[in-house]
Amino acid sequence: MKLILITLVALVVGLMVACGEKPPPTPSYPQISEDEAVAIVKQHLQLISVGKTHCLAQMQSNNYQTGIEFTGKPERDGVWIVKNVPLRLQWFYTWKVYPITRTVELIERMPDYHPKTCP
Repeated sequence: MKLILITLVALVVGLMVACGEKPPPTPSYPQISEDEAVAIVKQHLQLISVGKTHCLAQMQSNNYQTGIEFTGKPERDGVWIVKNVPLRLQWFYTWKVYPITRTVELIERMPDYHPKTCP
């Protein structure tokens, strides 16, 4: 009787383990964190010359009023959407960050009539 009980318990435990959740498949694209996506945008902005400085420095200056904080959210296939957080609701930008090529694409500038020197 004990042998049947032990066998039954072992069978139930074995089925629980076998039917458990399987780990999600590994994505076929590189994964980057929000901090990495924001860093890629900041590097991109440092490469754009504006007079004697670069875009990131200009955005961080008091007279530009765009805000120096950035937020990101994952989209699909590892692509990130990164936005700057405006100080006042005057100017904000949205970029798309591609993790495979580590490139940045400006996808939105608000308002659209803002001078196109930066970014």
